[in-house]
Amino acid sequence: MPLILDCLTLQIRYSVVSLDLMNLLDGKLFGTNIKTIDEKCGSYDLRKEQQGAYNPLAMPLDPQAQMIPGFKEGVFNMSVGDKTFLYLPSYLGYGEQGRGPIKPNTDLIFIIEMLETAE
Repeated sequence: MPLILDCLTLQIRYSVVSLDLMNLLDGKLFGTNIKTIDEKCGSYDLRKEQQGAYNPLAMPLDPQAQMIPGFKEGVFNMSVGDKTFLYLPSYLGYGEQGRGPIKPNTDLIFIIEMLETAE
């Protein structure tokens, strides 16, 4: 199986959860493209399904790709068929500034499945 550094585009399924170390019960789901996860978490959205947001996510990947450092490092080490759990301390995520609903200094957990790659 080729490492994804050999490819330009990857297809993934993902879920991302926040982890507040002061409140270990936080575990808020910030996003997923897995319909059953959204259904189990009570965040299923018909519009999201109609827009195709439950399909695998296609994303370009190269060393200059615009993504958070920990995510990039994690997926660079994956091969097609791999599933991985990434714990990202805030400095490898959105850091002190946060982003959107992700508060500053929030640690993140990504669960990623590498479905395929393409050039």
